[in-house]
Amino acid sequence: MNLIEFADLVRTQDNIEAFNEESRLALTQGRPGRVEVVVTDGDRVIAAAYAADDAPVELAVHASHRRRGHGTALLDQLLTQGERAFWAHGDGAGARALASSFGLAT
Repeated sequence: MNLIEFADLVRTQDNIEAFNEESRLALTQGRPGRVEVVVTDGDRVIAAAYAADDAPVELAVHASHRRRGHGTALLDQLLTQGERAFWAHGDGAGARALASSFGLAT
């Protein structure tokens, strides 16, 4: 599963986009992201962080893999790499709780 397929799955599960239009366009065109971190379970993407160019990093976790530390691990890795701007589509309680646990503004 590639990141476009993962994003489509997240949209189907949550009725919310995983990545914005700029990110989807970059992925469709095969352009590597400035940030691209993917967590897999075999050949399935279960969590991802992506940013095209200077956009904020967008994070998403597959619905059946949430509350298992994947979002925390992604965010921790990105902060360690120096990323400071993030975006999660929608206003989900999980996204707010994750941001808050790292002291990030929501």
